[in-house]
Formats: sequence, C-alpha cells, structure tokens
Amino acid sequence: MDGQLDQFVNELKRQLNQLDRRIRSLALLRGLGLVILVLVCLITLQISIDFLFSLDSTARIIMSSISLAVLTGCLWFGILRRVMQKRTPVELAAIVEESQSSLNERLTSVLELATAQNETSSVVMRERLARETIASLTTFNITDSVPSDRAMRFIMSAGIAILIFITPLLFWPDAYRLLLSRSVIPWGNFATVSSLYFEVQPGDETVARGTDLKIVAEPHWHTKKPGQINDVWIEWKDSTGKSNARRMDLDQETGFYLTQFPRLLSGFQYTISSDRSRSKQYTIEIAEPPSITETLLTVNSPGYTQKPTEQLTVLPSELRVIEQSRLDFKLKFDRPVTAVTLEQQSYSSGTEERHPVEQKAFSVSEDQLSAELALPVHKSSFLFHLKLESLEGKLTTQSSEHLVKVIPDRAPEIELSLYNQPEFIKPTDGLKVPVKVLDDFSVAELEIHVQKLDEKATVVKVPAQLLGKPAIEYEFEIDLEGLRAQQGDIYTYRVRAADNREIPEPNIVWTTPRVFGIDQNADQQLSAGVVSRQEKLRDELQKIQQEYKEHKNQVDQKIAELKKAKEKEALKAADQEQLQELSNQERKLAQKLENLANEFLQLPLYQKLAAQTQEIARTDFVKNHDTLKSTADAEDIKQARNELKPVPKAMQGTEQKLDQLTRQYDKLVELENDLLNLNRLADETNHLAEDLLAFNDKLESTKPQTQENAEGKQQAAEKSEMDRKKEEAHQQRSPEMEKELANLQAELKHRQSRLAKDLDQLLERRPELVDAARNYQMKQLDSLVRQTSQLVEPQTQLAEAIQEQAPVAAPRPAAPQATEQPAEVNPPATVQGENQPADNNSAPATPAGQAAPATAESSQNAAGAAADGKPSTAVQTAERNMSNEPSRAKAEPVKEESVLDLQRQQKMLAEAATNFVLETAQQFGPDSEPTRKATELAEESIKAKQAADAGRLHEASQAANRASKVADEIMQAHKEQNPENTERDPFLEQAELMANLQQSQAEKMEQASASESKRQEALQNTQQALAQQTQALSKELSETSRKLETDPIGLKKESQQADRTRQKTETAGQAMEKAVEGLQEENLAQAAEQAQQAAQALQEAARQAQQASRQKAKESPVPEKVGNQVTDAAQQLREAQKQLEQSPEFKDQSDQKMAQQQQSPPGDAKENSQQSSPADQKEKATESGDAKAQANSEAGDKSQSQEQMAENATSQQGDS
Repeated sequence: MDGQLDQFVNELKRQLNQLDRRIRSLALLRGLGLVILVLVCLITLQISIDFLFSLDSTARIIMSSISLAVLTGCLWFGILRRVMQKRTPVELAAIVEESQSSLNERLTSVLELATAQNETSSVVMRERLARETIASLTTFNITDSVPSDRAMRFIMSAGIAILIFITPLLFWPDAYRLLLSRSVIPWGNFATVSSLYFEVQPGDETVARGTDLKIVAEPHWHTKKPGQINDVWIEWKDSTGKSNARRMDLDQETGFYLTQFPRLLSGFQYTISSDRSRSKQYTIEIAEPPSITETLLTVNSPGYTQKPTEQLTVLPSELRVIEQSRLDFKLKFDRPVTAVTLEQQSYSSGTEERHPVEQKAFSVSEDQLSAELALPVHKSSFLFHLKLESLEGKLTTQSSEHLVKVIPDRAPEIELSLYNQPEFIKPTDGLKVPVKVLDDFSVAELEIHVQKLDEKATVVKVPAQLLGKPAIEYEFEIDLEGLRAQQGDIYTYRVRAADNREIPEPNIVWTTPRVFGIDQNADQQLSAGVVSRQEKLRDELQKIQQEYKEHKNQVDQKIAELKKAKEKEALKAADQEQLQELSNQERKLAQKLENLANEFLQLPLYQKLAAQTQEIARTDFVKNHDTLKSTADAEDIKQARNELKPVPKAMQGTEQKLDQLTRQYDKLVELENDLLNLNRLADETNHLAEDLLAFNDKLESTKPQTQENAEGKQQAAEKSEMDRKKEEAHQQRSPEMEKELANLQAELKHRQSRLAKDLDQLLERRPELVDAARNYQMKQLDSLVRQTSQLVEPQTQLAEAIQEQAPVAAPRPAAPQATEQPAEVNPPATVQGENQPADNNSAPATPAGQAAPATAESSQNAAGAAADGKPSTAVQTAERNMSNEPSRAKAEPVKEESVLDLQRQQKMLAEAATNFVLETAQQFGPDSEPTRKATELAEESIKAKQAADAGRLHEASQAANRASKVADEIMQAHKEQNPENTERDPFLEQAELMANLQQSQAEKMEQASASESKRQEALQNTQQALAQQTQALSKELSETSRKLETDPIGLKKESQQADRTRQKTETAGQAMEKAVEGLQEENLAQAAEQAQQAAQALQEAARQAQQASRQKAKESPVPEKVGNQVTDAAQQLREAQKQLEQSPEFKDQSDQKMAQQQQSPPGDAKENSQQSSPADQKEKATESGDAKAQANSEAGDKSQSQEQMAENATSQQGDS
C-alpha cells in the first residue's frame, strides 16, 4: 500500500506542476493586458496634452518619464512578481481545494502526510484518506481549478484599447503619427502638431561658403479644408547662439513663403512657425566646395592622321577633335573629393532636343586630391561638364558646359564631271579619264574598274608612290586595244577611292557607273550626256506643268464649292485648311520652278529662258500664293469669293506661260544640237587643216634636195629655176609615191567638199548663225572705229607738243644713233576699245586724256587688300616695278633712268592712284573726305602721266609734286583723326608710300626736264608707241574688212567702210613713222608737220567711219562668239580648198584644158596655178592653223567633250 501511495503522490505533484504553469501563464496574460491598458492610457494622455498645449521637448521628457515609471510599476506588480512567485505543492493543493470545496483539505493532508517524517498516524487511516482523495479527484481536472476568465478580460480590454488607439491613424495619419513620434521620442526634433504644417526646402543642408541660401516654406493642412494663415516667421540661431527672427515673404503665384540669406559665411539652426504651427529644427552647415586647381587635357588624334598630340591646360568652351580620338583628363583639386563624374550629352546642331545624359566616373587617387579619365571619342559631337563631390559636407561643384565637336573623317571626294567624257569612242583610240581626289588626310587607294558587260572588270591602279597625299590628280588611260574592244561593244567604268582610316575601316567611295560604247563613227555621235541632261530638264518642266494643272483643278473645284455656300456663312475651319494647303502647294511649285531656273542659269544658251522662268516663279506663282493665303484668312464666304475672283484667270495665264516655256525649251534644244554639230564641223575643219599640213610636209619630203655651192643658195624668186626643179622632182618620184599622194590629195578634197556642204546646209537651216556672225564682225568693226577715235586726241596733243618744242631746238644734221633702241617699246598710252571682243588678246589701253584703268590683277589685289585690311598691293606693286630690279642693282653700277622708264613709272603710279581711290571708297565710303582727297590725288597723278607722255616733263613734274602733296594731306588728316592709334595702319602706309613715290618721281622728271634731249626722247617714245598701235589697228581693220566681204557674211558696204578706214589709218601710220624719223634726226619742224598730218588722217578716218550708216544688228539667240566660229570655219575651208587646188603636182587634166581654152599666155596659167611652192603652201597652212587655233581658243579646248564645247561656245548668250 505504501508503494501505491507514493505513486499517487507523484502523480499528484505532476498535475500540481501543470497547475503552477497555468497560474503563471494566466498571470502573464493578465499582467500584459493590464500593462497595455496602462500604456495606451498613458500615451493617450500624453499626446492629448501635447496636442492641446504643444509641449516642448522638456515637458515631453518629463511626461514620458512619469509614464515610464507607472508602466514599470505595472510591469512589476502585474507581471513579473506574479510570474516569478514560487509555490509549493501544498500551496497549489490549497488552491485546488479552494476551488473544490468537496475535497475538505484531503489533498493537502495527503501531501503533508506523504512528506512528513516520524509520522505517528495510522497506516490504515492514511490509506483510507488516499482512497477517498483519489475517488474525489476522478470527478474533475486539477488544472481547471484556476479559471482564465479574468485574464481573458484583460487581454480583450487591451485589444479593444489598441484598436481605439490606432483608429485615428485612419483619419489623420500624418498628424497622429507625428503625435506618436513626439510622445515615444520626446527628445526628438519634430514639428508641432496642428492643422497647419510646413514642408521646408532645403531643410538640413550643407552649403558652400559665400553662396546665397533661399529657404522656401510650403504650407499644408492636415484637415481637408484649409484655414487662414497669419504671418509666417523664421527663427534661427547663429553659430554664436544668438537668436534672430524675421517674417517670411509670401509668393502670390505659388503660395509659398520665401526668405533668403545672402553670402553665407557661417552655419545656423532655424525653424518655421505660424501661430501654433512650428516646423522641426533644421541645420545649415557651411563648407568649402571642391575646385579644380590644375587641368591637363591631352588630345590624342588617331595615328593615321599623323597629327601631333595636343595638350591643353584650360578646358576650352569648344574643342574640335577628329573622330576616334582619345581625350585624357588629369585633374587636381584643392580638397579631398569622393567622386568625380563627367556627364556628357549628345549634341545636334540646330535642334533643341535633349539627349540622355551619360556619366563617366573618374578614377580618384588614394589621397582623393587628383583624378584621371581616358575618354574615347566616337562619331557624334557631345556636350560635357565635370561634377565634383567633396568629402566634407558632400558638396558638389559643377563646371561650365563644354562642347566637343567631332570632325568626321570624311570619305574621299572624287571630282569627275558628269558630261566631260565622250560616250562613243573609236576602237583605235584610247579613253583618258582625268580624276581628282580630295581627302581630309590621305588617299590610300585610287583605281578605275573597266568592265565589259557580263565580263570580269579590269582594274587599273594608281602607283603607290603617287598616293599618300590629301589631293591626288591622275589621268587614267584606258587602252581599248588591250581590252580587245570591237565595234558595238559596251563598257562601263567606275572610279574607286579609299582613305587611310583604320577604325572601323577605311572610307571607300565609288563613282556612278559611266557607260561608253565602241563606234567607228564616234566623232559624229551626239553626246549622250547632253541628251540625258536635255531629257532631265524636259521631264522636270513637264512634271511641273502636270502638277500645276492638277493644282489648278483643285483650286477651281474649291471655288465651285464656295460658290454653292451661303455668302453670310462664316468660312469653315476645313475650308481654311484646304485654302492654306492650296497656297502651300503654290509655294512648293514656285520653289520647284525656281530650282529649274537655277539649272537653266548654269547653261549660257538658256539664260533668257532662265530669266523668263524666274519671272513666272517670282510673280505669277507668288501672286497666286498670296491670294490663296489671304483667302484662307477671310471671315466669311462672301469675302473669300471676292478674294478668289481673279485667281482662275491668273492661273489660266500662268498655265499658258508654262506651255510657252516648254515650246521655247524645245526650240533651244534643237538649237543646242545644231551648235554641237557646228562644233563638230569646226573640229573636223581643224583636223583637215592639220592633215593638209601633214600632206604638204610629205610632199616636201619626197622632193630631192639640190646641191648648193659653198657661197650660198640660188635666188628662189627666179620662176624658171623653180619650174625646172619641179619638173625634175616630178620625174624622179616613183609611181607608188605618185599614187599614194594622189589618193591622199583626193581624200583631202573629198573631206573639204563634205565639210563645206555640211556647213552650207547648217547655215541654210540656221540663218541665225549667219546673223550672229554678222553681229560679231559688226561689233568688231565698231570697236576698231572707237579705237581709231581714241587715237586722235593723244596724237593731236603730241603734235602740239612737238610744235611747241620745235622753236627751242635747232635742226641738226642726221647723226648715227648713239644709243640702242629697246627691243620692244611699251606704249606709255594705249588705246582701249570699248565693247572689245573677248578674243582680242591685246591689253586694253587708255587715251592720253583719260585715267589709266587698273588692270584686272591690280583691281583684285586692291579689293583683297581692302577686305583684309592690308596695304594696297597696287601701290606696293608700283614700288617694286619702279625699283628697277634692286637685286641686280647691287651688282651693277646704277645707270641714269631713261625717259621711257620715267613714263612707265608714272603710268604705274597713275594706275596705283586709281586703285587707291577704289580702296579708299570701299573703306570710308564714296562721299567721304578721304575718298575726295584720294580722287584729287589720282587726277594729279594722271595729269602727270599725260604730260610725261606728251614730253612736257616740267608740267609732269609739277603735277607729280601736287599729287605728292595731296598724299601728304591725306596722311596728316588721317593721323589727326586717329591720334591714339598705335597699331599698324594699312591706309596710312599706302598714303605715305604714294607720297614718297610721287615726290621721287617729281624730282626725277624735273631733273629730266632740264635736258632738251630728254624732252625729245619723250616725244619720240610716245610717237613710236602711237605708230605701233596704228599699225596694229590697220591690220585688224584689214582682217575685219576681208571677213565682212566674204561668205557667209557678205556685207560689202561695211567691208568697204572698214577698208577706207584702214587706208586712212595706214596713211596716219606712215606719217607717224616719218614723224619718228624726224624726231630721231632732231628735225622737229618736219616731225611736227608729219604728226599733225597723222592726227588729221586719224580724225578724218574716225569721222567718216562714224558718219557712215551700217546695217543694224539682228537679234539672234546664238552667241556672237559662235558666229565668229562660223566665220573662221568658212575661212579655213576656203583656204584648204585653195591650197588643194593649187597643189602643182596633182591638178586635174580638165583644169589644164580649161586653162588652155582661155587662151592665156603659155606660162601664165602655169605660173598662176603653181605660184606657191609647197613651202609657201605650208606657210599659208600654218597661217590657217593659227586662225584655226584662235577659233579653237574661242570655242573651247579640243579635248573637251562636245557638250562642254557647246557650252563654252554659248558662254556669251547672257542677253541674247
């Protein structure tokens, strides 16, 4: 039984232990609920007081301390003490008995008896007590003795309290969270809780010393309905602890409150407040921003460009680098930095689009005082700036924006004209393709690919030693025989060029394929390039016509729609848009027509058509555009109708003008093709002249050379001897040679006949060519007449000067010429022909009474000097030319200058003075005082030149002296106007140089005027120059007379007039020569008489020529220079026919019989037919060749294509 009792007691203790754990758990739950309730109550009380009174941090800390003490007591008494309390099994049993009154302390008794020692109780009684206890325990569970209701009530109450506590978070989350934060963290930096609160910018911030700080307070409301805000204040404490406050300004636009602190030098703490609302306390700290102390930017260009490395110590605002370069940045700072960033952004010129920003981080050194970055440059330009972040205060410094313009490595440019090559070539000829390639660095490869259709291309490369330069000029020669070209073959060729770029690969360009064919009759083929260009322009014109018709139909349709609408209705937006679109269409068509006119302007033959096209585009189209545009702005239908009334009629007229343009274009195309045919005839005529020269050379080479004695040759003028030699040569030629020469002569005659026939047919079909030829020769005659008139005045003045000099000098016997005349006398005064044809290669001249015009070169130099602000090149050129070669003067003794030298020098000074006037007018204006003085200087210089030419050296000296003084006045006036100018003044240098040169020239001429011989030498020089000009004028008049008389011009009246003028000028020239002889013999009286006769002859020639009536020029679309080409071609054909007919060895027998029938003396016909030896024929042919060369120079170089020759031939079409 004792064993069962022990077992029972152990089981009982185990159950009591479970009861003990239950008691502790329930005590913990009850205590936790109590603590939560107390905590919620305390916090609620605290935040309520804080909300009502806006407690400061001290009050909040005190309240939080009290709450913490209360909460600690609750924890101890409500949880810790009860949970940690120890209970014995007897005490636990008593708790069970207290809940179960039926046990009657049996449970405690059993436990006490089980643990009692030296017990005296009966065993039987203990067993009975145990059995009764066991029986009682079977009716309930010991652990249920302690109920959990009370603990659950506390827990539920705590849960309800928590729900009530967090409910305000649903309605006022921000304010309630702020209240909780102020309560939980009473020492925290929080704003007060009120319906109004502020968001402050920048809040807590570290700013750079010396910068301005702007504080912005943005008001917000915790309630839905905002209230009224009174004054908003900012309160701050500076670094010394001094408190300050100021009212913030309200920004009416944004509703924000602003205040600003300029040039901050120390930090401070501040709050923003208004009534009960107060922000948290913010802190502003002051620190020094980082700055760059040293910069080193290294620009590494790609190696293939061979450009040196460039180092910059300052970052420029704009940096130009070549693509694939590398920029190496090395920066040093004045204080440690944590990060250095380069922010770059792609740059597109002319656009405002902002591209994404890319960041490149620098590699910062360990001491954080330097940084490096290697930045590769690709193809696109970009903007960049540097951004530094300091270690102290994390201040950022941003540099200004810099632009890196990337220079792309452009592909080579191949210059190969589209129409500069023939499209058909003889198989025996070769094709030369001149190519010019330009690259920005170096051309590495240049080759031409020639390919027959469906066959492999043949490649011709430029030798490597000629490459490697930025500009390459090379002429490819395509050997057609090497290509085995045959009749009818078609070839294409393309030129390929590559530069030396390495990354990613070289730039390679190809020209468009050019096509040429093989044709035996290549010379007669019309240039395919011309045809292509004509068709292209025709298509463009027809396209504009078609588009305009469609546009006109749309306008008519719109006008019909507006007529159906009511007048008082407002113009609809859709109608306005349609009218605006129609006006835009009109503007676009005008632009297309303008572009077409620009293409016409590139072709001289189409100049007049271009002007008409521009007129239509700029008047008709613009007027229609403006009308449609104004109609689109109309207010109602009635106004729109009134605006559109003139439009249909105007557009109908414009359409008719476009049709007329098309018809005129077709006529010009036909004319252009005929002009190309004329070029072909001229070219074949040139070939005929060359072949005739070769025939004469061959004829000359077949004759045996006669032996000549040692004393010399026989006189070639003896006809009988010539006839004997010809007969001997004829007898000594072999039959084969005779036959070959006969065939060659027959071929030449056939070609000459064919060309003459073709030219006659062309002139019959195109009479405007004859009109152009006549117009050209008539203008040539007018120019020569004007030159004759211009010679009268200088010759008259010279005659008077000789007459004045005659009494001074007594006649002396003729003496041998002591000094050598110069090989070529440059005239001190030359005659300038107005409207002189372009092929007159003689320099234009100036009569003695007029100012010498500046030459083209000096004018260009003067203009360039005026533009660049450099000294006048004309004055410097005159100084250099007057220096008489100083380099040789150092080695040779200085000789006294001749009168001719003085005349030449004064002429150059007059030209320089004229250019000086132009430059002064460009710099100061035409009506300025410097320009007036410069004009006076030029007038005096020209007077000095005229006096020197007339031999009045003393008057020339005085005029030169006056010119020098005027230059001094110009110089002094300019100095007075610019007294503080210390820089180099080009204008002042010119005036000073002109003054010095004129003064020196005046002294030389004054010294020469004391010598009678020098005065006579001046007269002789001038007379000799005028004689030379008169002789040249007579030759030109003779040539013009001959051309006017012969076909195809046939103006015999004008030819006779030119011949009469020639006779007078020859008479004047002979008198001038006699005057020169008189001057050489110092017979001034005779010289004066002859000079006077020469002047009268010139005056009579000019008077007769001006009074004579001439045929008026007919308007012709053909340029006049093309007409001259017609004249030259006809002349060459006549000369070729004459030479062929006069070939002595191969005259037709029928011609000999006809000569006999005319009963001429026996030797006359032969002498007339054989009056020219082959050598003479060769000389004449050479003269013909010279005329032919002159025609070629007018029409264009023979190596050009037919289209270029046509364009060059029509280059004077401007106002035809």
